[in-house]
Amino acid sequence: TYGVEALDPRRHLPRILERLVRARVFLIGSGTPFFDSAYQLGRLRFLAQFARRVCVLAVSSQVIASPWGRRFARGILERAEVVSAREPVSQRLLEELSGGQAVKFVPDPVLAYPQAAPVRAASRPGKPRFVFCPRFVDAHEAVALYHPELDEAEVDAFYAEMGRFVAELPRLGDVTLLPLHAEPPDDDRRFFARVLPRGPSNGLAVIERQPSVSEAAALIDGATVVIGMRLHALVLAAAFGKPFLPISYAPKTAGFADLYGHEPLNVVGFKAARALDALQSVLNNLETQAARVIAQTHAYRAQFETFMDRVLEE
Repeated sequence: TYGVEALDPRRHLPRILERLVRARVFLIGSGTPFFDSAYQLGRLRFLAQFARRVCVLAVSSQVIASPWGRRFARGILERAEVVSAREPVSQRLLEELSGGQAVKFVPDPVLAYPQAAPVRAASRPGKPRFVFCPRFVDAHEAVALYHPELDEAEVDAFYAEMGRFVAELPRLGDVTLLPLHAEPPDDDRRFFARVLPRGPSNGLAVIERQPSVSEAAALIDGATVVIGMRLHALVLAAAFGKPFLPISYAPKTAGFADLYGHEPLNVVGFKAARALDALQSVLNNLETQAARVIAQTHAYRAQFETFMDRVLEE
């Protein structure tokens, strides 16, 4: 559709190098798998040597999560003419990491995607539709950069409260639990076993596999409200102009929520009653919430397109 050709560095490295030598600019997208993996970062750093110009687009603060991440990321950032972050928390951290280099704020590229006409999710007439994109959390996983890891007691408390929250959702509307990550070890389906030990109740549908991007977009666009622990659930909701309820597990999630005027609920200290009150408040002000999201997304979309025009014109 967009004239994009996908080349895998493991199989197409000579073709990629050939393109880089002729390319006007080498744009490095953020996707945290790049910055969570020393192998991926090493490949990016190698490829960046062959580019005339390097622009690093919408990097997440995840780059500072480990010593090797900082080392490899710094090598890429120092080579780049333009570095951008998609939310203010990452912007501040990246400026520290890049030795004072100016880091631009550029909205998430997904917000610039044209809206499609997806298939609407089924629902009982007159009832709100909720799409909940969870994230599995355990005691061996840091829930936020610069925060201590949760201990077993805190994890148990989180899932107990989350179980109460999920159990109450069908009372308010039809619910779909949508795992956007379903590949071990980052498998959000493990969330279901902790929250739904007896399986889903009436009014609660569970997607047991990782959906395609188009399937996920269709479900999110068919929602009345998106409840998101995953950042890209919130970004997709905003791209489709949907009100959303953010539950933060990391600075990047809180940072994106802040761009839309949300004070997110947190994994640490999560309470079902507070989450239900927040969701009811969204439902009580749906038109206002949707209008605010749509207006903000249009503004960010224009800002992103202006940024890209300048990058390609220079």
